[in-house]
Amino acid sequence: MKPIICKVCSRRLNHYADEFGVAYAHPLDVDTNHEPEPIEAPKGWRGKCDFCSHDEPVSVLPVDDFRLPKMSNHQSLGDWAACGMCAVLVETGRWDSLVKRVAAKAAQQRGVPVDLIVAFTLTTLFDAVRKHTRGRLRPLAEENER
Repeated sequence: MKPIICKVCSRRLNHYADEFGVAYAHPLDVDTNHEPEPIEAPKGWRGKCDFCSHDEPVSVLPVDDFRLPKMSNHQSLGDWAACGMCAVLVETGRWDSLVKRVAAKAAQQRGVPVDLIVAFTLTTLFDAVRKHTRGRLRPLAEENER
């Protein structure tokens, strides 16, 4: 499945599904002044790292679709893109360090200290990503050739 991005800002959108249908929203760490306008990402679109949401991705982690734990109306669809640093942390199994990195980046962007709820939510999310991973990281260049 191709990523769904916002037509206005070209950021990858989060996907939500419930009894009323499907909805898309900007990630929580993306400060926007517009409503999302979902479209399929064009071929070769790189976006931002799906882990830290800040840096340009260099790798793709193959991940099966899954519903987020304790948030059954939220889904993760498709593979996860990773920037260089997040890819190193995933590849070496340093998921706790990945949580700290992502929480620190989010706190820095918002200008607030790291929140325990954010850290717990990220830990739960990344545990689900790890559980649904179906292979090793691949260079993004290989993905764009498919």
